[in-house]
Amino acid sequence: MTDAKPLTFLHKETALPFSKSPGRSSTNIDWQVISKAQNLASACLQRHPKDHEHSQRLARSIVDLYRRGISDPGVLSTLAINREKALEIREQKDMRVAKRLEQQERRKAYVPKQSQPQVE
Repeated sequence: MTDAKPLTFLHKETALPFSKSPGRSSTNIDWQVISKAQNLASACLQRHPKDHEHSQRLARSIVDLYRRGISDPGVLSTLAINREKALEIREQKDMRVAKRLEQQERRKAYVPKQSQPQVE
C-alpha cells in the first residue's frame, strides 16, 4: 500500500474524495474516467458541467457509481443521466404535491361570509 493521498474530485470549490476500492488510492486514470463521464452527462443533459445548480449532485452520482466498480465513462454517464432524470421527475412531483397541499390548506382556512339572520 502506498502513502499517496487519494485524488479528490474538485467541483465548484468542493472536494469530493473518491476511490474505486477502500484499499487503493485513486489514479490519474480514475480522474480521467470520472471527468469524461461528468462532461458526457452534462452535455447530454444540456447543462454546464460546473455551473449548473445540480452539477454537484451529478458529480456525486458519477463518483458513487464509479466506487461501485463501473469504470466505463459512457456507462457512468448514462446511469448518472438516468438518476438525474428520475430525481427531476420526483422533484416536479413533490412540487405538485406541495402546491396541492397548499391549496387545500387555503381552502380549509377560507371561511365564506354567511348571511346573518335578520332579527326583527
